Amino acid sequence: MPGKSPSYAEAYRSNEFWVQIEGQDWKVDKVSGLSEGTSGVIEIYDPKTNGAFKISSGVVKFDTLVLEKKIRGTPEDIKFYNWFASTYNADTGGMPGIEGTFSSQKSGKNFNIYKLHFGKKVLSWIITGAWIKSLKYNDLEGGAENTFNMTIEIEHQGISRKAHFDGSNTPK
Repeated sequence: MPGKSPSYAEAYRSNEFWVQIEGQDWKVDKVSGLSEGTSGVIEIYDPKTNGAFKISSGVVKFDTLVLEKKIRGTPEDIKFYNWFASTYNADTGGMPGIEGTFSSQKSGKNFNIYKLHFGKKVLSWIITGAWIKSLKYNDLEGGAENTFNMTIEIEHQGISRKAHFDGSNTPK
């Protein structure tokens, strides 16, 4: 019926978000791999009944977070490279034995991903002990009509979610 509001709450859109690493805003265009974690499963077989039962292993694993960003030639573009370089000592090729070579603990960062709804914070994820596993660029191709992008794969020690709404679809 025209002019009548739906009887259900409007869904949040996925296009309003920002990433804040160590208290600074970092510009990214896409975040994927957000997950509360996955529990391992152990299958136990009962030879008497020939049945299988599943129980939790008690181990929670976290998915790799993937951030994508368009290269714009700004200082923002260098932040991820510097983080990557501090993890792997990129200036020396990451050679073993050299001070500063791979250290996920030393270069680990804590950061937040904020989900907005019409400019108001509705959800946030707190990621702890994050480090860059991989930093890649898209293919270069003559005649292509694509933007030049960076893909950053991030491993981490944990993720927790905080709701910033009261259950009525209204931000706090």
